[in-house]
Amino acid sequence: MSEFMQTTQLMTLALLLQDSTVASRVSGILKPESFFSNPVYQKLAILSFDFFNKFGEVPSRAALTSVLGQMLLKDKTLALYHDEFNKALDYLFTPLSLSDVDYTKDNLETNIKSSEMQAVVINGVATQLNGKLSEFAAAVQSVADFKLEDETDTISFDTFDRHSYINSEYNLPVPTGFATIDDEMQGRHRPGKTGIIIGFTGRGKSQVLLNFGANAMKVGRRVLHITMENSKEETMQRYDACLFDENFWDLQLDAGKNAAVQSRIPEFLKNHPTAQLTIIFRPSLSLTVPQLKALIKRKFQNKLFPELIIVDYADLLLPTKYYDNSYNDYGLIYAQLVSMAQEFNVPLWTASQANRRGGKAALCDLDHTSDSIKKAFVADVVYAITQSDDDKLHYLLFLYSCKMRNHDHGRKHYFNTKFARAKLLSVSKDAYTTIQSAPPKQKSLIGEVGKPGSTEGWMTNMNAKLFKN
Repeated sequence: MSEFMQTTQLMTLALLLQDSTVASRVSGILKPESFFSNPVYQKLAILSFDFFNKFGEVPSRAALTSVLGQMLLKDKTLALYHDEFNKALDYLFTPLSLSDVDYTKDNLETNIKSSEMQAVVINGVATQLNGKLSEFAAAVQSVADFKLEDETDTISFDTFDRHSYINSEYNLPVPTGFATIDDEMQGRHRPGKTGIIIGFTGRGKSQVLLNFGANAMKVGRRVLHITMENSKEETMQRYDACLFDENFWDLQLDAGKNAAVQSRIPEFLKNHPTAQLTIIFRPSLSLTVPQLKALIKRKFQNKLFPELIIVDYADLLLPTKYYDNSYNDYGLIYAQLVSMAQEFNVPLWTASQANRRGGKAALCDLDHTSDSIKKAFVADVVYAITQSDDDKLHYLLFLYSCKMRNHDHGRKHYFNTKFARAKLLSVSKDAYTTIQSAPPKQKSLIGEVGKPGSTEGWMTNMNAKLFKN
Protein backbone atom coordinates (compact mmCIF):
# COMPACT_ATOMS: atom_id res chain seq x y z
CA MET A 1 0.00 0.00 0.00
CA SER A 2 1.37 3.42 -0.97
CA GLU A 3 2.15 6.01 1.69
CA PHE A 4 -0.51 8.29 0.20
CA MET A 5 -3.18 5.58 0.48
CA GLN A 6 -2.12 4.73 4.02
CA THR A 7 -2.34 8.39 5.08
CA THR A 8 -5.77 8.74 3.47
CA GLN A 9 -7.09 5.69 5.31
CA LEU A 10 -5.65 6.93 8.60
CA MET A 11 -7.35 10.32 8.09
CA THR A 12 -10.63 8.53 7.37
CA LEU A 13 -10.37 6.57 10.60
CA ALA A 14 -9.55 9.78 12.50
CA LEU A 15 -12.63 11.45 11.00
CA LEU A 16 -14.85 8.57 12.14
CA LEU A 17 -13.48 8.85 15.68
CA GLN A 18 -13.77 12.63 15.85
CA ASP A 19 -17.18 13.12 14.23
CA SER A 20 -20.08 11.05 15.61
CA THR A 21 -22.40 12.35 12.85
CA VAL A 22 -20.15 10.88 10.14
CA ALA A 23 -19.79 7.67 12.15
CA SER A 24 -23.58 7.31 12.39
CA ARG A 25 -23.93 7.83 8.62
CA VAL A 26 -21.43 5.15 7.62
CA SER A 27 -21.49 2.60 10.48
CA GLY A 28 -23.95 0.37 8.64
CA ILE A 29 -22.38 0.88 5.21
CA LEU A 30 -18.60 0.96 5.50
CA LYS A 31 -16.97 -2.47 5.73
CA PRO A 32 -13.61 -2.12 7.57
CA GLU A 33 -12.28 -5.41 6.15
CA SER A 34 -12.60 -4.18 2.57
CA PHE A 35 -12.03 -0.44 3.02
CA PHE A 36 -8.91 -0.57 5.21
CA SER A 37 -5.99 -2.57 3.81
CA ASN A 38 -3.80 -2.03 6.89
CA PRO A 39 -4.65 -4.68 9.57
CA VAL A 40 -4.07 -2.16 12.37
CA TYR A 41 -6.59 0.28 10.86
CA GLN A 42 -9.02 -2.57 10.22
CA LYS A 43 -9.05 -3.62 13.87
CA LEU A 44 -9.31 -0.08 15.15
CA ALA A 45 -12.24 0.58 12.79
CA ILE A 46 -14.01 -2.64 13.82
CA LEU A 47 -13.59 -1.83 17.52
CA SER A 48 -14.81 1.74 16.95
CA PHE A 49 -17.93 0.65 15.03
CA ASP A 50 -18.73 -2.03 17.63
CA PHE A 51 -18.46 0.59 20.37
CA PHE A 52 -20.58 3.07 18.40
CA ASN A 53 -23.33 0.54 17.65
CA LYS A 54 -23.46 -0.48 21.30
CA PHE A 55 -23.32 2.89 23.01
CA GLY A 56 -24.38 5.37 20.32
CA GLU A 57 -21.16 7.36 20.76
CA VAL A 58 -17.68 7.20 19.25
CA PRO A 59 -15.16 5.85 21.80
CA SER A 60 -12.77 8.10 23.67
CA ARG A 61 -9.08 7.33 23.51
CA ALA A 62 -9.23 5.81 27.00
CA ALA A 63 -12.15 3.53 26.02
CA LEU A 64 -10.53 2.45 22.75
CA THR A 65 -7.18 1.82 24.45
CA SER A 66 -8.88 -0.30 27.11
CA VAL A 67 -10.75 -2.47 24.61
CA LEU A 68 -7.66 -2.72 22.41
CA GLY A 69 -5.52 -3.83 25.35
CA GLN A 70 -7.91 -6.68 26.15
CA MET A 71 -7.87 -7.77 22.50
CA LEU A 72 -4.06 -7.76 22.28
CA LEU A 73 -3.84 -9.97 25.35
CA LYS A 74 -5.98 -12.60 23.62
CA ASP A 75 -4.49 -12.34 20.11
CA LYS A 76 -0.73 -12.92 20.08
CA THR A 77 -0.49 -12.17 16.35
CA LEU A 78 -2.01 -8.72 16.74
CA ALA A 79 0.20 -8.13 19.77
CA LEU A 80 3.14 -7.96 17.36
CA TYR A 81 1.63 -4.68 16.07
CA HIS A 82 1.57 -3.10 19.54
CA ASP A 83 3.81 -0.15 18.59
CA GLU A 84 1.84 0.50 15.39
CA PHE A 85 -1.40 0.59 17.36
CA ASN A 86 0.02 3.18 19.77
CA LYS A 87 1.39 5.27 16.91
CA ALA A 88 -2.01 5.18 15.16
CA LEU A 89 -3.82 6.19 18.37
CA ASP A 90 -1.56 9.23 18.74
CA TYR A 91 -2.64 10.39 15.27
CA LEU A 92 -6.33 9.44 15.52
CA PHE A 93 -7.06 11.68 18.48
CA THR A 94 -5.17 14.69 17.18
CA PRO A 95 -7.84 17.06 15.76
CA LEU A 96 -7.89 17.20 11.95
CA SER A 97 -7.57 20.57 10.26
CA LEU A 98 -10.65 21.91 8.46
CA SER A 99 -9.05 21.30 5.06
CA ASP A 100 -8.22 17.71 6.04
CA VAL A 101 -11.80 17.17 7.20
CA ASP A 102 -13.23 18.48 3.92
CA TYR A 103 -10.86 16.39 1.81
CA THR A 104 -11.48 13.23 3.85
CA LYS A 105 -15.26 13.63 3.72
CA ASP A 106 -15.22 14.08 -0.06
CA ASN A 107 -12.95 11.08 -0.52
CA LEU A 108 -15.01 8.88 1.81
CA GLU A 109 -18.30 9.86 0.16
CA THR A 110 -16.87 9.09 -3.30
CA ASN A 111 -15.59 5.69 -2.15
CA ILE A 112 -18.88 4.72 -0.54
CA LYS A 113 -20.89 5.75 -3.61
CA SER A 114 -18.56 3.82 -5.89
CA SER A 115 -18.66 0.57 -3.88
CA GLU A 116 -22.39 0.81 -3.23
CA MET A 117 -23.14 1.48 -6.90
CA GLN A 118 -21.10 -1.58 -7.91
CA ALA A 119 -23.15 -3.70 -5.50
CA VAL A 120 -26.42 -2.26 -6.84
CA VAL A 121 -25.43 -2.98 -10.45
CA ILE A 122 -24.39 -6.56 -9.64
CA ASN A 123 -27.57 -7.23 -7.69
CA GLY A 124 -29.58 -5.33 -10.26
CA VAL A 125 -29.02 -7.94 -12.97
CA ALA A 126 -31.35 -10.38 -11.21
CA THR A 127 -33.75 -7.57 -10.34
CA GLN A 128 -34.08 -6.53 -13.99
CA LEU A 129 -34.46 -10.13 -15.18
CA ASN A 130 -37.42 -10.43 -12.79
CA GLY A 131 -38.97 -7.33 -14.35
CA LYS A 132 -38.51 -5.20 -11.22
CA LEU A 133 -37.10 -2.19 -13.04
CA SER A 134 -38.63 0.29 -10.60
CA GLU A 135 -36.79 -1.33 -7.66
CA PHE A 136 -33.51 -1.19 -9.53
CA ALA A 137 -34.05 2.46 -10.46
CA ALA A 138 -34.90 3.33 -6.84
CA ALA A 139 -31.73 1.60 -5.59
CA VAL A 140 -29.57 3.49 -8.11
CA GLN A 141 -31.21 6.80 -7.14
CA SER A 142 -30.69 6.09 -3.44
CA VAL A 143 -26.95 5.61 -3.94
CA ALA A 144 -26.73 8.68 -6.18
CA ASP A 145 -28.46 10.79 -3.50
CA PHE A 146 -26.23 9.60 -0.65
CA LYS A 147 -24.40 12.41 1.11
CA LEU A 148 -22.06 12.13 4.02
CA GLU A 149 -23.27 15.42 5.43
CA ASP A 150 -26.67 15.10 7.12
CA GLU A 151 -28.73 17.76 5.35
CA THR A 152 -31.78 17.29 7.60
CA ASP A 153 -30.36 20.03 9.86
CA THR A 154 -30.42 22.56 7.01
CA ILE A 155 -33.37 24.38 5.46
CA SER A 156 -33.55 27.01 2.71
CA PHE A 157 -35.69 30.12 2.61
CA ASP A 158 -37.15 29.34 -0.81
CA THR A 159 -37.85 25.61 -0.38
CA PHE A 160 -38.84 25.26 3.28
CA ASP A 161 -42.40 23.98 3.75
CA ARG A 162 -43.90 26.34 6.34
CA HIS A 163 -46.67 23.83 7.15
CA SER A 164 -44.26 21.07 8.21
CA TYR A 165 -43.43 22.46 11.65
CA ILE A 166 -47.07 22.64 12.70
CA ASN A 167 -48.35 19.50 10.98
CA SER A 168 -45.50 17.08 11.67
CA GLU A 169 -46.08 14.65 14.56
CA TYR A 170 -42.33 14.88 15.13
CA ASN A 171 -42.80 18.48 16.24
CA LEU A 172 -45.89 18.15 18.43
CA PRO A 173 -45.44 19.96 21.77
CA VAL A 174 -46.04 18.15 25.05
CA PRO A 175 -48.41 19.83 27.53
CA THR A 176 -47.51 20.28 31.18
CA GLY A 177 -51.18 19.76 32.06
CA PHE A 178 -51.45 23.17 33.71
CA ALA A 179 -53.37 25.59 31.51
CA THR A 180 -51.72 28.81 32.68
CA ILE A 181 -48.20 27.40 32.17
CA ASP A 182 -49.05 25.91 28.78
CA ASP A 183 -50.54 29.23 27.75
CA GLU A 184 -47.45 31.15 28.86
CA MET A 185 -45.22 28.72 26.96
CA GLN A 186 -47.19 29.43 23.77
CA GLY A 187 -48.60 25.97 23.32
CA ARG A 188 -46.67 23.78 25.73
CA HIS A 189 -43.12 22.42 25.86
CA ARG A 190 -41.79 21.92 22.35
CA PRO A 191 -39.48 19.19 21.01
CA GLY A 192 -35.79 19.92 21.41
CA LYS A 193 -36.38 22.46 24.18
CA THR A 194 -35.05 22.25 27.73
CA GLY A 195 -36.85 23.46 30.84
CA ILE A 196 -35.48 23.81 34.37
CA ILE A 197 -37.35 23.92 37.69
CA ILE A 198 -35.31 25.81 40.30
CA GLY A 199 -36.12 25.35 43.97
CA PHE A 200 -34.62 25.11 47.42
CA THR A 201 -34.37 21.72 49.15
CA GLY A 202 -37.76 20.23 49.99
CA ARG A 203 -39.79 22.73 47.99
CA GLY A 204 -41.21 20.20 45.52
CA LYS A 205 -38.94 20.14 42.45
CA SER A 206 -39.38 16.39 41.98
CA GLN A 207 -43.12 16.69 42.46
CA VAL A 208 -43.39 19.33 39.75
CA LEU A 209 -41.39 17.18 37.34
CA LEU A 210 -43.47 14.11 38.17
CA ASN A 211 -46.73 16.00 37.55
CA PHE A 212 -45.45 17.12 34.15
CA GLY A 213 -44.76 13.45 33.35
CA ALA A 214 -48.10 12.16 34.67
CA ASN A 215 -50.05 14.85 32.82
CA ALA A 216 -48.22 13.98 29.58
CA MET A 217 -49.32 10.36 30.05
CA LYS A 218 -52.91 11.51 30.46
CA VAL A 219 -52.83 12.79 26.88
CA GLY A 220 -51.21 9.62 25.57
CA ARG A 221 -47.55 10.63 25.44
CA ARG A 222 -44.48 8.43 25.98
CA VAL A 223 -42.51 9.54 29.04
CA LEU A 224 -38.99 8.61 30.12
CA HIS A 225 -38.21 9.50 33.74
CA ILE A 226 -34.56 9.34 34.82
CA THR A 227 -34.29 9.31 38.61
CA MET A 228 -31.03 9.67 40.51
CA GLU A 229 -32.53 10.52 43.89
CA ASN A 230 -35.48 8.20 44.51
CA SER A 231 -35.53 4.50 43.63
CA LYS A 232 -37.36 3.39 40.50
CA GLU A 233 -39.98 1.60 42.66
CA GLU A 234 -40.62 4.69 44.78
CA THR A 235 -40.85 6.84 41.67
CA MET A 236 -43.40 4.43 40.15
CA GLN A 237 -45.44 4.57 43.37
CA ARG A 238 -45.45 8.36 43.16
CA TYR A 239 -46.76 8.16 39.60
CA ASP A 240 -49.45 5.71 40.80
CA ALA A 241 -50.41 8.10 43.60
CA CYS A 242 -50.63 11.03 41.21
CA LEU A 243 -52.47 9.24 38.38
CA PHE A 244 -54.96 7.35 40.57
CA ASP A 245 -55.35 9.82 43.46
CA GLU A 246 -53.95 7.42 46.06
CA ASN A 247 -51.98 8.15 49.21
CA PHE A 248 -48.32 7.48 48.54
CA TRP A 249 -47.68 6.20 52.07
CA ASP A 250 -50.60 3.78 51.77
CA LEU A 251 -49.05 2.35 48.61
CA GLN A 252 -45.83 1.71 50.53
CA LEU A 253 -47.62 -0.10 53.34
CA ASP A 254 -50.93 -1.50 52.11
CA ALA A 255 -50.90 -4.46 49.69
CA GLY A 256 -54.63 -4.02 49.07
CA LYS A 257 -54.09 -0.46 47.81
CA ASN A 258 -51.41 -1.65 45.41
CA ALA A 259 -53.69 -4.41 44.14
CA ALA A 260 -56.42 -1.83 43.54
CA VAL A 261 -54.02 0.33 41.51
CA GLN A 262 -52.83 -2.72 39.55
CA SER A 263 -56.42 -3.52 38.59
CA ARG A 264 -56.90 0.01 37.20
CA ILE A 265 -53.88 -0.09 34.86
CA PRO A 266 -55.71 -1.88 31.97
CA GLU A 267 -58.50 0.72 32.02
CA PHE A 268 -56.00 3.59 32.00
CA LEU A 269 -54.16 2.10 29.02
CA LYS A 270 -57.46 1.44 27.25
CA ASN A 271 -58.34 5.13 27.59
CA HIS A 272 -54.79 6.24 26.77
CA PRO A 273 -53.46 3.50 24.44
CA THR A 274 -50.36 5.43 23.34
CA ALA A 275 -49.25 6.37 26.87
CA GLN A 276 -46.02 4.85 28.14
CA LEU A 277 -43.86 5.37 31.20
CA THR A 278 -40.29 4.12 31.49
CA ILE A 279 -38.37 4.80 34.70
CA ILE A 280 -34.59 4.39 34.82
CA PHE A 281 -32.69 4.62 38.08
CA ARG A 282 -29.01 5.45 38.31
CA PRO A 283 -27.21 6.37 41.55
CA SER A 284 -26.34 10.01 42.15
CA LEU A 285 -23.07 11.15 40.54
CA SER A 286 -22.66 7.97 38.51
CA LEU A 287 -23.43 9.29 35.00
CA THR A 288 -22.17 11.95 32.64
CA VAL A 289 -24.52 13.39 30.03
CA PRO A 290 -22.83 11.46 27.16
CA GLN A 291 -23.25 8.26 29.18
CA LEU A 292 -26.89 9.13 29.81
CA LYS A 293 -27.42 9.78 26.10
CA ALA A 294 -25.83 6.44 25.20
CA LEU A 295 -27.99 4.71 27.82
CA ILE A 296 -31.18 6.20 26.36
CA LYS A 297 -30.18 5.24 22.81
CA ARG A 298 -29.46 1.70 23.96
CA LYS A 299 -32.73 1.33 25.88
CA PHE A 300 -34.86 2.52 22.97
CA GLN A 301 -32.87 1.11 20.06
CA ASN A 302 -35.77 -1.06 18.85
CA LYS A 303 -38.63 0.69 20.63
CA LEU A 304 -40.74 3.80 20.18
CA PHE A 305 -38.66 6.73 21.39
CA PRO A 306 -39.88 8.85 24.35
CA GLU A 307 -41.81 12.03 23.63
CA LEU A 308 -40.83 13.63 26.94
CA ILE A 309 -37.64 13.14 28.96
CA ILE A 310 -37.47 14.04 32.65
CA VAL A 311 -34.11 14.10 34.41
CA ASP A 312 -34.46 14.26 38.21
CA TYR A 313 -32.18 16.00 38.49
CA ALA A 314 -29.29 17.45 36.51
CA ASP A 315 -27.23 18.60 39.53
CA LEU A 316 -26.68 14.89 40.26
CA LEU A 317 -24.92 14.26 36.93
CA LEU A 318 -21.15 14.26 36.52
CA PRO A 319 -19.26 16.71 34.28
CA THR A 320 -17.15 15.21 31.50
CA LYS A 321 -14.44 17.74 32.25
CA TYR A 322 -13.50 19.28 35.58
CA TYR A 323 -12.63 22.95 35.73
CA ASP A 324 -11.27 24.75 38.76
CA ASN A 325 -14.77 25.89 39.75
CA SER A 326 -18.33 24.54 39.94
CA TYR A 327 -19.55 27.48 37.79
CA ASN A 328 -18.10 25.89 34.66
CA ASP A 329 -18.60 22.27 35.81
CA TYR A 330 -22.37 22.68 36.12
CA GLY A 331 -22.53 24.97 33.11
CA LEU A 332 -21.06 22.16 30.99
CA ILE A 333 -23.54 19.58 32.32
CA TYR A 334 -26.55 21.72 31.45
CA ALA A 335 -25.17 22.69 28.03
CA GLN A 336 -24.73 18.99 27.25
CA LEU A 337 -28.33 18.28 28.37
CA VAL A 338 -29.57 20.98 26.01
CA SER A 339 -27.54 19.41 23.20
CA MET A 340 -29.03 15.99 23.99
CA ALA A 341 -32.59 17.34 23.86
CA GLN A 342 -31.84 19.00 20.53
CA GLU A 343 -30.28 15.85 19.07
CA PHE A 344 -33.22 13.69 20.17
CA ASN A 345 -35.71 16.45 19.24
CA VAL A 346 -37.58 15.69 22.45
CA PRO A 347 -38.64 18.18 25.15
CA LEU A 348 -36.67 17.75 28.36
CA TRP A 349 -37.42 18.88 31.91
CA THR A 350 -34.95 18.83 34.76
CA ALA A 351 -34.43 20.56 38.09
CA SER A 352 -31.75 22.46 39.93
CA GLN A 353 -31.10 23.52 43.49
CA ALA A 354 -31.68 27.09 44.60
CA ASN A 355 -29.29 28.54 47.17
CA ARG A 356 -30.22 29.34 50.79
CA ARG A 357 -31.18 32.90 49.89
CA GLY A 358 -33.68 31.46 47.40
CA GLY A 359 -35.18 29.29 50.15
CA LYS A 360 -35.94 32.39 52.23
CA ALA A 361 -36.77 34.84 49.43
CA ALA A 362 -40.27 36.21 48.89
CA LEU A 363 -39.66 35.50 45.20
CA CYS A 364 -37.18 32.84 44.08
CA ASP A 365 -35.55 33.94 40.81
CA LEU A 366 -32.56 33.28 38.55
CA ASP A 367 -30.30 35.09 41.02
CA HIS A 368 -30.93 32.24 43.45
CA THR A 369 -29.61 29.50 41.16
CA SER A 370 -27.01 27.53 43.11
CA ASP A 371 -23.42 27.00 41.90
CA SER A 372 -23.75 28.30 38.34
CA ILE A 373 -26.05 30.78 36.59
CA LYS A 374 -24.83 29.17 33.35
CA LYS A 375 -27.47 26.48 33.99
CA ALA A 376 -30.16 29.06 33.22
CA PHE A 377 -28.25 30.72 30.38
CA VAL A 378 -28.53 27.65 28.14
CA ALA A 379 -32.12 26.63 29.04
CA ASP A 380 -35.17 27.62 27.02
CA VAL A 381 -37.56 27.80 29.97
CA VAL A 382 -36.87 28.34 33.67
CA TYR A 383 -39.43 28.27 36.48
CA ALA A 384 -38.53 28.87 40.14
CA ILE A 385 -40.47 27.54 43.12
CA THR A 386 -41.31 29.95 45.94
CA GLN A 387 -42.68 28.48 49.17
CA SER A 388 -42.44 30.11 52.57
CA ASP A 389 -42.60 28.13 55.80
CA ASP A 390 -46.18 29.36 56.24
CA ASP A 391 -47.04 28.31 52.67
CA LYS A 392 -45.70 24.85 53.47
CA LEU A 393 -48.10 24.56 56.41
CA HIS A 394 -50.93 25.56 54.09
CA TYR A 395 -49.76 23.18 51.30
CA LEU A 396 -49.13 26.03 48.88
CA LEU A 397 -46.42 27.07 46.43
CA PHE A 398 -46.14 29.16 43.30
CA LEU A 399 -43.97 28.88 40.19
CA TYR A 400 -42.44 32.04 38.80
CA SER A 401 -41.31 32.12 35.17
CA CYS A 402 -37.77 33.48 35.27
CA LYS A 403 -36.94 32.89 31.63
CA MET A 404 -38.95 32.18 28.50
CA ARG A 405 -36.90 32.13 25.33
CA ASN A 406 -38.43 34.30 22.57
CA HIS A 407 -41.36 35.20 24.82
CA ASP A 408 -42.26 37.39 27.78
CA HIS A 409 -41.81 35.93 31.25
CA GLY A 410 -42.55 37.05 34.80
CA ARG A 411 -45.89 35.35 35.50
CA LYS A 412 -46.77 33.52 38.72
CA HIS A 413 -48.62 30.20 38.71
CA TYR A 414 -50.30 29.19 41.96
CA PHE A 415 -50.71 25.66 43.28
CA ASN A 416 -52.25 23.74 46.13
CA THR A 417 -49.91 20.83 46.88
CA LYS A 418 -51.01 17.35 47.86
CA PHE A 419 -47.67 15.84 48.72
CA ALA A 420 -49.10 12.57 50.03
CA ARG A 421 -50.72 12.07 46.63
CA ALA A 422 -47.74 13.50 44.70
CA LYS A 423 -50.11 15.94 43.05
CA LEU A 424 -50.27 19.63 42.25
CA LEU A 425 -53.61 21.39 41.80
CA SER A 426 -53.63 24.68 39.91
CA VAL A 427 -55.54 27.41 41.77
CA SER A 428 -56.34 31.05 41.08
CA LYS A 429 -54.52 33.85 42.86
CA ASP A 430 -57.68 34.64 44.86
CA ALA A 431 -58.02 31.00 45.96
CA TYR A 432 -54.33 30.97 46.87
CA THR A 433 -54.76 34.09 49.01
CA THR A 434 -57.87 32.67 50.69
CA ILE A 435 -56.10 29.43 51.64
CA GLN A 436 -53.09 31.45 52.81
CA SER A 437 -55.21 33.50 55.22
CA ALA A 438 -57.02 30.50 56.69
CA PRO A 439 -55.70 28.58 59.72
CA PRO A 440 -53.06 26.09 58.56
CA LYS A 441 -54.07 22.46 58.14
CA GLN A 442 -51.13 21.39 60.30
CA LYS A 443 -50.19 23.34 63.41
CA SER A 444 -46.49 22.70 63.10
CA LEU A 445 -44.04 20.33 61.55
CA ILE A 446 -43.51 18.67 64.95
CA GLY A 447 -46.59 18.48 67.17
CA GLU A 448 -48.16 16.23 69.74
CA VAL A 449 -47.94 12.46 69.46
CA GLY A 450 -50.62 11.14 67.15
CA LYS A 451 -51.53 14.59 65.79
CA PRO A 452 -51.09 15.77 62.17
CA GLY A 453 -47.59 17.04 61.60
CA SER A 454 -46.07 14.97 64.35
CA THR A 455 -43.08 12.79 63.58
CA GLU A 456 -43.93 10.53 66.50
CA GLY A 457 -47.55 10.39 65.39
CA TRP A 458 -46.54 9.46 61.87
CA MET A 459 -44.39 6.61 63.18
CA THR A 460 -47.23 5.43 65.44
CA ASN A 461 -49.63 5.34 62.50
CA MET A 462 -47.07 3.56 60.33
CA ASN A 463 -46.44 0.92 62.98
CA ALA A 464 -50.15 0.40 63.38
CA LYS A 465 -50.43 -0.31 59.63
CA LEU A 466 -47.37 -2.52 59.57
CA PHE A 467 -48.47 -4.68 62.46
CA LYS A 468 -52.27 -4.54 62.11
CA ASN A 469 -52.32 -8.22 61.07
